[in-house]
Amino acid sequence: MDRRLRVRGITTLVVAGITTSGVVLSTVTGAADRDYRLYFLSDRVTDPDPRAHRTLMTGALPRPAHIVDTAGLRSLLYENGLVPPGAGESVAPFGGK
Repeated sequence: MDRRLRVRGITTLVVAGITTSGVVLSTVTGAADRDYRLYFLSDRVTDPDPRAHRTLMTGALPRPAHIVDTAGLRSLLYENGLVPPGAGESVAPFGGK
C-alpha cells in the first residue's frame, strides 16, 4: 500500500477504526514508521477494552499522530480549501449520535 500511496503523492493519512488496540494501532505505527503525516479521529474509534482504548488515546497514539475529532478534521480541511462548506455533515460518530 505504501508504494501505491507514494505514487499518488499521498503523504497524509486519516485513521479511524473499530479496534484501537488492533488494526488501528498497527496502521498508525506502520504509517508513522514510513513518515506519513497522521490524523487520528478520536470520535471514530473504539475498542472492546475501554481501558486499553483510554491508554492508547492518551499515551501511545498522540506521539505519531494528531488526534482530532471529526469536526476538527472538517475545520482543517475547510481551512485548507480541500472540502467545500457543508460537505460531509451527515457523518455520525459510532453509536449513530
